[in-house]
Order: sequence, then structure tokens, then C-alpha cells
Amino acid sequence: MFYAVIMAGDRGAPVAVEPPGTPKQELKLVGDAPMFQLAVERLDPLFPPDRIFIVTRANHASALIAQAPQIPAAIS
Repeated sequence: MFYAVIMAGDRGAPVAVEPPGTPKQELKLVGDAPMFQLAVERLDPLFPPDRIFIVTRANHASALIAQAPQIPAAIS
């Protein structure tokens, strides 16, 4: 059985971004969706939601849960 892991736990983008300190996973670099949401969309056809794990900092969890409500949240 395979699982997918998305690493999304940075402090902020190292480049000049508005607003300052925006985490990289929340940047919209390609299209209208944040990078995190694009990663989840790429995994959707390959893994069921209960086999996708997100590793992030506690202060980013609520924003990521809102972007991917189909993935079960387990905050610890």
C-alpha cells in the first residue's frame, strides 16, 4: 500500500512576495490556485484522500485544511 506525502511547512517565501511572509504553499505561481492546492489536485487521481498526508506547521494547518477539505485532518 502506498501513501503520498506533501511537505508544506515553510516559514515564508525567500523572495519578494506580497504580502511579506506568505508561505510558499499559499503562493499562486501558476494559474489561480495556490501551489498546495495544485499538488493535492495532481494526487487526487492517484491516491484516495485517506492516503494523502500533509506535513506542515500548526500555524498553517487551518489554511491547508480549508484548501483540501477532502483530506482527513489529524492535527497532532
